Formats: sequence, C-alpha cells, structure tokens
Amino acid sequence: MWRESERTFRAPVAKTDTHREPSVVIFTKGHYSIAMVLADAPRPRLSREATDRQKVDAYQSFLRLAGTYEINGGKLTLKHVVAMGPNLMDGSTEVDTFRMEGHDTLWITGKTDTVKLTRLE
Repeated sequence: MWRESERTFRAPVAKTDTHREPSVVIFTKGHYSIAMVLADAPRPRLSREATDRQKVDAYQSFLRLAGTYEINGGKLTLKHVVAMGPNLMDGSTEVDTFRMEGHDTLWITGKTDTVKLTRLE
C-alpha cells in the first residue's frame, strides 16, 4: 500500500508539489486500486445546501480507479476496469514508466507528470 508524497508536473506549468492531499494506491498480484485527492488544498466540506457547481468541484478533484496491471521491464501498463469517471471505463490502458528507489519509494512517470509514492505498510 502506497501514498502519493510528491508530484512533478511538466505541463501546462512545470512545478513540483511535495504537499499532496490524501491518497491510497494498492497493488496486489495483477490488480490495482487508486483513491486520490487531486486538489492542491483540502477539499471543502459540502453542506446540505451545496450548489451543483460545488458538488462538481468536489468530485472532480477526486480520482478513483481500479483494474489490472502488467509489468514489462520498466513499463507499467494499467488497464482500467472501473472508475469514478465513466470515460475511463472503456477498458483503456495507460502505459507509464516506473522505478523503485529502495524498498519504500516508487516513482511512476506518465505523459504529463511524475509521481513519487511512499510505502504505507
């Protein structure tokens, strides 16, 4: 089990963020699950009277994905099976590079950013 501890963005503006919001990334034999707050700050609590815009903003800042994965050399291929966003539930795949740094740090580099995951176990 892992948590996101750093993210380096390459686009649209290059920056590194070492203060990440809560996340849990789980890899088991052949399967993965990701629950992650993507916002730069804690999400505000929603009142019973929250507007539709407030609800959309709150849920758009949250990523939830699960599916299967394969490793081939330094490539990590994620096949999305279920996702909070319906556009990712088409069996699409995402191919990233990865590297381990010791036992407790995992770096994953995608098309637009690099994520540093730190072991929670």
